[in-house]
Amino acid sequence: FYYLLRKEAIDRIKFLIKTNFKNIQLFLSEINKKLKNPLSHTILYEYFNYRMYISCEILRELERMFSINLKNEIIAIKSAKSGSPIKNPNLDIKLTPELANLMGHLLGDGGITNNQPFYT
Repeated sequence: FYYLLRKEAIDRIKFLIKTNFKNIQLFLSEINKKLKNPLSHTILYEYFNYRMYISCEILRELERMFSINLKNEIIAIKSAKSGSPIKNPNLDIKLTPELANLMGHLLGDGGITNNQPFYT
């Protein structure tokens, strides 16, 4: 899934990056140790300046790195980078293996690994 965050949340994340890391390269080096798909300086710039949708993996890692909860900062969600978003989603959904199996069944072949749903 991909999420669009409120401008205030993006500004808060930018502030946390600036105050916790000497430069953007140190931040990217640290976050990329945890991500399956490395985050480039260009993509980060697009997320923060053009308010692009951010992947679930990156969102979770930002929450972990800065001990913040961004759930209430999400203003839209998409299942892929293209397609129609769901605006103002209610995200009080607890991810369980049963829900992941249902989502995987509805979206194709999928399941859950490390509390992260996946489908093919």
